[in-house]
Amino acid sequence: MTLAARIRNTEEIVQGVIDRTFGFGIIGAEWPDSAWESWPICDDDLDLVVAREHPLLMRDNLTVRDLADVTFVLRESGSATRALALQALASYGVVPVRQVEFEGNEAVKRAVAVGRGVGILSEHSLMVDYRAGELSRLPCAEWQCARQFRVLRRTDRVLSRAEHAFLDLLGRVAAVTPL
Repeated sequence: MTLAARIRNTEEIVQGVIDRTFGFGIIGAEWPDSAWESWPICDDDLDLVVAREHPLLMRDNLTVRDLADVTFVLRESGSATRALALQALASYGVVPVRQVEFEGNEAVKRAVAVGRGVGILSEHSLMVDYRAGELSRLPCAEWQCARQFRVLRRTDRVLSRAEHAFLDLLGRVAAVTPL
């Protein structure tokens, strides 16, 4: 039994499910099509993240509006992470004046680690980097940016045994372990 996993942005995953390249996808956004099946698998927070010795780490009582003039290091267009990050910033009255865009979480993390700016990424993608001391969560008490990761699949496509087994395993893991 073989199952191939690919990491893509939400737009590419949805397209892969539409054209049946993928049996299902895991996305960080709601999908409003009733012809599709979608269910949450875990909660996720997007963190403000900086290099481990970034000057903003020394600031007391940092607010989101204090970040209005920083460079933001963001995911590419088509990424639910990017869309949610920009939406959250706007809800605090912040529209980034400088942005650097990279494809994928790892590229964003590497740019942030070398001091290119403030990143906004899933806390799940950052845990190893936090433990290794490579990146730091920027302490900003008012920052809140949450979502759910969801499985998305077409109801008119039959899943393979491997796909069923993976979804079953994913459901059992998500039920007992916060991802």
